[in-house]
Amino acid sequence: VWIPCLVSGRGTLHKEGFIEELVASERAFTGAFIPHPKGGGLPPVLLISNKRGGVFAMTDPDNSMETQQVLDIEYKLCTNGERGLQAVEPHPNFAENYYIYLYYTLFREGCEEDPQFGPRNRLSRFVMDPDTLQIMDETEEILLEGAPTHKFYHNGGAVKFGNDGKLYVTTGDGGGDRLGTSQDLTNLHGVVMRLNDDGTVPDDNPFTTQRGYNGVPCGQTNGQLPSDAPQNAVCSEIFAYGLRN
Repeated sequence: VWIPCLVSGRGTLHKEGFIEELVASERAFTGAFIPHPKGGGLPPVLLISNKRGGVFAMTDPDNSMETQQVLDIEYKLCTNGERGLQAVEPHPNFAENYYIYLYYTLFREGCEEDPQFGPRNRLSRFVMDPDTLQIMDETEEILLEGAPTHKFYHNGGAVKFGNDGKLYVTTGDGGGDRLGTSQDLTNLHGVVMRLNDDGTVPDDNPFTTQRGYNGVPCGQTNGQLPSDAPQNAVCSEIFAYGLRN
């Protein structure tokens, strides 16, 4: 069983059948396995990432602690508190398209804790070079941005593809728990979002016009309803709401 948060473990015996052991010397926050881009029966590659924007590849994690840095986006992050690079996730068809998804807190001068001027979280899609394993920064495709974060905690940020092929993204309430941000369907704080792989909204999401709501995508308008949204409009990316982190 691979648990990315234990990449810097100490070789401790826990319950019977489970051993925590040192896999790599890089400090890691999260990670994911991907099929080896070169194919040919090579073992899966383990990607590990840290909150400061580093992504590293381990091409033989069962037998070697060696890591290769494949991306560094520290220059575009706020990393105070719980902010930073939160998730790395491959596309289900990674072996064909080499897509890698990242969720991170975009840098904003001062990295303030402010409901108007706080930094936003961003979901982006990148392409990995199958020969070098480098995740090419210049291929970034911005899929969505959230509303300004009130505080540097309750940042959320888990990203996973479901069995239905849709992309699920969790957000925290951004520190606005006392203001009810996660109960408000006009922003993307404190929710689980359900998206197509290109960041668009599936027609069968619960808060879409097809389901009887004035559903409007909010990820292209700073994580909030656009100013020209119809009356009683809600953010159509939302799959579940009322979540703290």
